[in-house]
Amino acid sequence: MFTKGKLPAQFSNNLSGAGTVTFESDFQAVRLDVGDTNGDTATHTSNLYHPYTPGSSVLALISTRCEDTGVTGLSRKWGLFDAYNGFFFSLDDTTLNINHRWTYGGTTGTNPIAQSNWNEDTLDGSGDAGNPSGFNLNASRNNTYWVDYQEIGGGIIRYGVLANGERVVCHTMNMSNGGATGTFLHNAVANPNLPICWATTCTSASPGYSGTKSLFAYGAGVWSEGKGLTDIMDEGEIAAFDDDWNVDANYPPRTQGAHYLFSLRPSAQIRDEEGNFADNHTLYLPKSLTVDAYDENGNDVRGELRIFSRCILKSENFNSVTYTNVEMDEYAYHVGHGPEIYKLPINGIGEIDFTRVFSNSVQNSTLKVNSEASTSTRTQSITQVIGADNPYGTGTCVTIKVGENPTLFTNTHFFNDYGSITIAGLSNSGPANLNGNTYVLSIQDSDEAQLYLNSTDLDDDRKPRVLNITYDSPEYALNIGDTLTIAGAGTCVVDKVSGTQVRVSSRTNAALDVGLTGAAGTNDASPQSSFTVDSVVEATNTTSSSSILYAWPKDHKTVLNAVTSSGWGSPVDEGTGTTNIGTIQGTPAASTAWTFMWAPRVSPTGSTVHTVRVNLQWKERIQ
Repeated sequence: MFTKGKLPAQFSNNLSGAGTVTFESDFQAVRLDVGDTNGDTATHTSNLYHPYTPGSSVLALISTRCEDTGVTGLSRKWGLFDAYNGFFFSLDDTTLNINHRWTYGGTTGTNPIAQSNWNEDTLDGSGDAGNPSGFNLNASRNNTYWVDYQEIGGGIIRYGVLANGERVVCHTMNMSNGGATGTFLHNAVANPNLPICWATTCTSASPGYSGTKSLFAYGAGVWSEGKGLTDIMDEGEIAAFDDDWNVDANYPPRTQGAHYLFSLRPSAQIRDEEGNFADNHTLYLPKSLTVDAYDENGNDVRGELRIFSRCILKSENFNSVTYTNVEMDEYAYHVGHGPEIYKLPINGIGEIDFTRVFSNSVQNSTLKVNSEASTSTRTQSITQVIGADNPYGTGTCVTIKVGENPTLFTNTHFFNDYGSITIAGLSNSGPANLNGNTYVLSIQDSDEAQLYLNSTDLDDDRKPRVLNITYDSPEYALNIGDTLTIAGAGTCVVDKVSGTQVRVSSRTNAALDVGLTGAAGTNDASPQSSFTVDSVVEATNTTSSSSILYAWPKDHKTVLNAVTSSGWGSPVDEGTGTTNIGTIQGTPAASTAWTFMWAPRVSPTGSTVHTVRVNLQWKERIQ
């Protein structure tokens, strides 16, 4: 039900051209609009793929109204479907259709059947033998449409409407033994687990209308009929993740009082038995978590395990977790918290029983991949553009400040670090140079980011450099956090030292790179120290802690390749950070990650290292 909003955390939108999806508070409805340009598209698709229980049937009721009874060059669809499979109604040009869509062997087929050919009731108000109900279906009025279907063994697909309080069948498809010979030999669809979807598209370069046209979504309900005592999520497979992390309890955490451990998220795609990848619509239900926290002497330590959803992370490196359909990252730079799911005080061993937190509700208790994982389009406002910002003291570049997150309703980033976005709506002569261009985001903090023309430039800034040096006599120690000044190559900050190798970040000059040789260097912390940079190498992709060349953590304070306001003219700034002045549009993250963090407390043993071992179990209903 869209009583308070369009449920942005539960629905995805595919928007093209002038397509928009907005909430109509006066009518508790979602309005999908498209313009009169060919290809304008707006969709509203539930992230939940409603589970099909083998041997039962599924019933879906969808409340919908079209702005009119049909115009040429416009297609509007509503039902249980996605781009590959499903059952739905459509108003295509001026013809009302029911549709069956399926995908097999990589080929998608859609079979539309016009209202005049419906085999149970044409719903045309004629009252003749083809319209036994006498009901006249007017698509420009708010109607409740329904579909029910069976899957295994072919089964029956029925389409209908609610008329005078009764379910009226308008068309039946027999997909099994009772059907016409040779019409269909397999199950009705390749995936019977389907989302609710409303969609509208301008299909002509010269449609029979001008301006915008609307489709209204009022709500929907889906039931698995006749499933008895079957619990949908308890029928899922058990899966688990187990690993440990070492935390220096005396080293300051990067953000807000806790050390980043790892993040988990559903994989956007999963493989079948033959190795083919397909979109992942699996439902994940957390069950339990155990924690074991101890020091280097094996003594129990105190702390808090904190679990967040939708944290703001930089430089994630997600990899598949063996024997599961999830991915894990342990190298991200944590920028800001999202909503906190759970906080567990630990004194050695602790446990969370998630069954007390999450019910078996597939709607609100399960984690899932967004329905439009690769095509979803969302918009977030820009409240400020700073043309010559110096965000880290390493150089000037363009910084944007974002407005309200469309799912969290706070001024925090909606799009991920490295996300590709397009900018629109800026007015000042300088910032307007960003309009219409696509950039890669480099997250700075909870609501600010820098812009890059491509991910290659961002990767280059993020990759740490390693200086091979020769100390002048006498030799002075270089310490983590020291600022080095390199003749002709600016400054940098020490991240790690191993003999004559120094890993650095926060470079202020592009000359401090591969190819630099024979450059004199000094340490600002002890000006009397000096050294010579013999050569510079880039960090490699190894993650071994024994090598100073490891690729993580990344360099997050170098902005040498970021977009600048050079050549903009005046003014170079726009906005105050409080009022919307433009927008960024792009594809959000395919799935929401859970982030796990450790907040040490004072330990009576005086330990310096906390080892935190986590075991998490959940149910996966693979779809």
